[in-house]
Formats: sequence, C-alpha cells, structure tokens
Amino acid sequence: MKTIKELSRYLEDECFQFSGIGIERHSTQDGIIIEKNGTSYDFCSIERGCKRVIKSFDTEELLVNYAIDILTTNEDYKAHLAAWVWNEDSIVKAERELKAKGIKYKRNDIPNFNKGKCAYRIFVFGKDILKVDFLKDKYWEI
Repeated sequence: MKTIKELSRYLEDECFQFSGIGIERHSTQDGIIIEKNGTSYDFCSIERGCKRVIKSFDTEELLVNYAIDILTTNEDYKAHLAAWVWNEDSIVKAERELKAKGIKYKRNDIPNFNKGKCAYRIFVFGKDILKVDFLKDKYWEI
C-alpha cells in the first residue's frame, strides 16, 4: 500500500472499527487521525477535540506503512461490540456459541454499570463481525 486511499480501502475490507479511526470519509472525535496536512503526512491522536501530531512524514507511503504497523498490531482497532446482556448466564451461553463456531472473542464486563447492575459484553474482531448476526437476536439488551 502506498496511499491513504488504499489504506482506507484495506481497513474497510478487513472490517476495522472506524469509531476510533479518522481516515478519508471516516471521522472520529477520539482516536487516531491519518491525514495529509499541507505538504506533510500526519499520524495524529485526537481526544475531546484536541488533536496532536504523533508523527509526521515527508511521503504518503511512509505514513501508510507506519499506520498499518500501528493498526494491525493492536486488536482494539478491529474490535466490534457483538453482545451486551445484563446477566452472566446469558453471556456464558453466548461464549459457548462463539466457541462452537470457532470465532475469536473477548469478554469485557463492566461491574456496577447501572445502580449495581453488571453489564456483560463480548467483542469480536475484524471480519468475524460479519459472522455473528445471530448474537444480536439473543444477546443484545442495550
């Protein structure tokens, strides 16, 4: 890959999560931004509207290579919320279904989410989000 456009297309094809990645037509309020800025190519972070350049490059290809290394080594950039329930029995059942289908997942509970209630969540990664529509019917209680 040599261009930001190619990188953006790759990220879309591989089902990266764009809520934290600003690139081309994808914008974000918090996360990273990959952009051309005048004559430089910048890899930035943005938090609460405050953007700072992490690294600046003279060429687009150098930026793209740097960005792909960062994005592909951190699975959080590919994480999609696939299940959210309010009881542990349901989340354990969801885990069993994912294991049976060989789908990699990460469980992430939030204790005391709402007046002492625990929120039970499961994230799947990348293209696996395309395989888990069945979870929304059974394990989506937001």
